[in-house]
Amino acid sequence: MSFSRTSEALCLTPSAVSHQIRKLEEELGIALFHRGHRRIELTEAGAVYAASIRRAFDEIRVGTEKVRAVRSGDELRVSSVPAFAHSFLFGRLAEFERDHPSLRVRLDISHRVRDFDSGEFDVGIRYGRGRWPGLRATKLLELTSRPVCHPSLLERPDAPSEPQALVGCPLIAVQLRPHSWQQWFEIAGVEDVSSVRFLWVDSLIAGIQAAEGAQGYLLAPDSITRRSVEAGRLVHPFGIGLESKDAYYVVCQRARAMEKTIALFRDWLVARVAEE
Repeated sequence: MSFSRTSEALCLTPSAVSHQIRKLEEELGIALFHRGHRRIELTEAGAVYAASIRRAFDEIRVGTEKVRAVRSGDELRVSSVPAFAHSFLFGRLAEFERDHPSLRVRLDISHRVRDFDSGEFDVGIRYGRGRWPGLRATKLLELTSRPVCHPSLLERPDAPSEPQALVGCPLIAVQLRPHSWQQWFEIAGVEDVSSVRFLWVDSLIAGIQAAEGAQGYLLAPDSITRRSVEAGRLVHPFGIGLESKDAYYVVCQRARAMEKTIALFRDWLVARVAEE
């Protein structure tokens, strides 16, 4: 909505931009803008036309970015769910970049499901069943969850000695996995859970931080809490595990699955997870 800002973006004079717009209007045979004193507005036809050609320009932009990425081959854009990024990718991406010095990884961490059709991301780490339309999904990690807590909670006189006793303890629940505790109680043979008290957190990472702060008992995947357990910040009060039907997957567009940088990162990640 500004010929002057458009001129700056295109490195042209405002009069040149205005002239091009008038030529376009003459060719189309219809006015695209209402021109007022120091301002312009789209006409109804102009708004319809702008919406249509904006999609085309977006496709050109995405295509250009893809070509540049293939040409340069120096950046891999990775989107990951937070828990996997914090528990695995942090500390290991430096190793990957050291072994592949010509390739730089740009990491985006979010619970949002990223759209790979836009060309904004090359590879993603997702949590689910492995079925996403248009994407090739390679399983990375199946999950088994067990209760964990700070060691000090087990030193208390009222520390739970059996799963049933957890019902009366403060339990940390993750909003993205609202039914996990109920499922664990079922396989542990706990029937009456009416008196359960939950401390709700918005992510698994927040849950781990709360558990390490002795705020309660958390049900979390072994692979995510492994470092905390090895460091002694968390312990398992019970060994009963809840196997998830979901898993972590590395995904990319099917059409791009064999691109060199994508295949390189995927194969490295699969092998690295398997090693551990």
